[in-house]
Amino acid sequence: MKGMVYRKRLGKGRYTLQMAPMVDVVFLLLIFFLVASKIQPAEAAFKADLPGDGRHPRPPEVSRLELVRVHLRNLDVAGETVEVSLNGEVLGGDPFRTLTSRLLAADGSNMRLVIDGDPDVKVTFIATVLDAASAARVKQVVFREPRRDAETR
Repeated sequence: MKGMVYRKRLGKGRYTLQMAPMVDVVFLLLIFFLVASKIQPAEAAFKADLPGDGRHPRPPEVSRLELVRVHLRNLDVAGETVEVSLNGEVLGGDPFRTLTSRLLAADGSNMRLVIDGDPDVKVTFIATVLDAASAARVKQVVFREPRRDAETR
């Protein structure tokens, strides 16, 4: 007995595109990506004044805020450790935890936080200071232009 022989039909018929299976596949892909994606909450707006050229006057409400200065200085060439000082006082131990607790103890709604430091301080350290300021509900954060050690003293 011979195997089955398939014959190919040659004809003038046109091929038609079936839409129903395509729509099913599109909806399956849509559902897959909706389920597989991770939904992140929107980041809160954080008002920050970047260093400018000094030509714009300060708003009047700024002068009434308590000025607090945070200085970040690299302790090694790789930039893995930093020294954090708050108003000139070097914070020991875990400096970022100490900074957070001190900012929380102060009245953040009446505070203007100025962040400055070495030009090559890693962004993660600056972000940690911003997290501490956000937790303390600091009203205004200002970034000072980075300067070398000789210029800051």
